[in-house]
Amino acid sequence: MSKKDVSLLLNMLIIIFETSSLMYSTIVNKSLSLEFYTIDSNILLLISSCIFVYYTLHNKKIPKWLHTLKYMTTTCVSITLLVVIFILTPMYGFNFYLTLFSGVLLFHHTVCPLLGIITFLKYDNLKIYNKKEVKNALSFTFIYAIILIILNILKVVKGPYPFLMVRSQSIIMSIIWFVVIIGFAYLIAIFLKNIHTNINKEVLSIYLEDGTKTNKTVLRGSDDDSFGKKEHFAVSVIFIENNNGEFLIQKLPNGKYSSTGGHVLKDEEPIDSIVREVYEEIGIKLNKKEIEYVGFKVMKKPIRFLYYIKKNVNINKVVVDKNEVSSVEYMTRDKIEDLIKNDKMKKSHAILYKDIIKYNNK
Repeated sequence: MSKKDVSLLLNMLIIIFETSSLMYSTIVNKSLSLEFYTIDSNILLLISSCIFVYYTLHNKKIPKWLHTLKYMTTTCVSITLLVVIFILTPMYGFNFYLTLFSGVLLFHHTVCPLLGIITFLKYDNLKIYNKKEVKNALSFTFIYAIILIILNILKVVKGPYPFLMVRSQSIIMSIIWFVVIIGFAYLIAIFLKNIHTNINKEVLSIYLEDGTKTNKTVLRGSDDDSFGKKEHFAVSVIFIENNNGEFLIQKLPNGKYSSTGGHVLKDEEPIDSIVREVYEEIGIKLNKKEIEYVGFKVMKKPIRFLYYIKKNVNINKVVVDKNEVSSVEYMTRDKIEDLIKNDKMKKSHAILYKDIIKYNNK
């Protein structure tokens, strides 16, 4: 199964488990107690998974706000799981069965949070988060704490957790609890961000100007100081031509046009990367034996390996990754030349296209 398939499966399991357990809680208790952080965080997880599944099934680009929502949701259910283990369980005499596995708590405290964490870290193909976005991950927890403290002061609710019972403890103790919980949440958000980055970061091999690969590696996105003199990262690009002399061209989310290509990862040969990229971006599986190697060209920091294949791709079977590609179509040479003339094609791909034409005219 691909990462996308696993992501879809895990998020759908979350939806099934959350829906059934929340409905059961509502029936048994004759209401849904929204003052509980556990319930709120699980509802948030259900909502984010529903939205994520919708975008995935419709093959739509994941919007920035959904990336943020996923990060915030995972932080919340992680807090739920860890607070249960390290704070609530000791308060209940270390009865782990009671707090983690009894009734619907099996899903609210354990199964759903774990599924949410796993799919966020490994399978959802979310962006790499920066330090500035940590505050977004904390926003729900901060708002929840403020609202519940106010409701406790106003005697609308009691607790529901011992550390929120501000009327039965000193102001100093309440402040300490608030700082501890928010600080705890901050550490969890940082930890999730760092683990997510380490799992999903792309490690690239370093190439020399003669096209040979070295034993050195660099993280994708590293600045030029990470490279030595005449060192480069590698990109593979392929042009797919049908029997009518038309090329399969992609329209990118930014409005520009290009052929298919992407970075060459560590432990991956350029031709392997292009097979992977074509499948990831447009859902087409290529046979390496049918691909022709054209050459390579150094373009500032990247060294680009160029490939060509004669293949009649059925456009109706193309499934594009909306995060990378808006649409694809076969274009005549005249139309491509027009794109280049009007600066609508990526400059690097425009240059490589001319190399392909020279290659075909030999």
